Amino acid sequence: MEHQVLVSIDPKYLPLQAVLSKYYGIMEGVNNFLTELSHPDRNWQFIVQESRSYALDYFHLFVAHPLGPEATTLFVDIYFEALAKSAQSAVREDACNHLLLFLQKMIRNAGENFPRFKPVLDTAFKRISGQPEDAFFLFVRGYYQIKRLAEAYIAANQRCPEGYAAINTLLARYYWHTYDYWRAEEDPGQWFSRRRNDGNGLTAREAFFKPVSHERLKARPLGL
Repeated sequence: MEHQVLVSIDPKYLPLQAVLSKYYGIMEGVNNFLTELSHPDRNWQFIVQESRSYALDYFHLFVAHPLGPEATTLFVDIYFEALAKSAQSAVREDACNHLLLFLQKMIRNAGENFPRFKPVLDTAFKRISGQPEDAFFLFVRGYYQIKRLAEAYIAANQRCPEGYAAINTLLARYYWHTYDYWRAEEDPGQWFSRRRNDGNGLTAREAFFKPVSHERLKARPLGL
């Protein structure tokens, strides 16, 4: 016999309700979304899909509201929790991509309120940097590049020109991860020659492949 579980919205989501309550027409959907978030057996596919719409479409409300940073933090938490708890690889990938897109939205649309949202961004960067290898790889290969995210952050941070530690740590791990990944692959020059059945190795193509050769990567990692 199945028993229906009565679920009430967790009070920690009150900032989201407060920010979005201005739009009465969407509150039924918002409350259904928050009820699912408060359910002991969450449907992470539904949550990740719905959170993308609320986070991106209504970010202008977060910027203008006193509880905006608290509300955006809740969305960041939702994506990290989906990444950690969902058993579906597609949902975990979506959580990473939606999080990176949301951070990009925050950076580019916060405007003069950027200093209010900077702690949210820095905390998110630290959490991404601290992910286990398999989860971090999802961010590295995600649709929204960490390098581009960092460029936007640095440009926006002119309004608050201090505190680059979080983004620097993330970039360092990103570049080292990329370096280790390509070093583990076959040398590109040798791969190209093998695919062409060229027994002479690099020969005339040596200069072209030399900048990305394993020899150079091992000698001068990350160009240092």
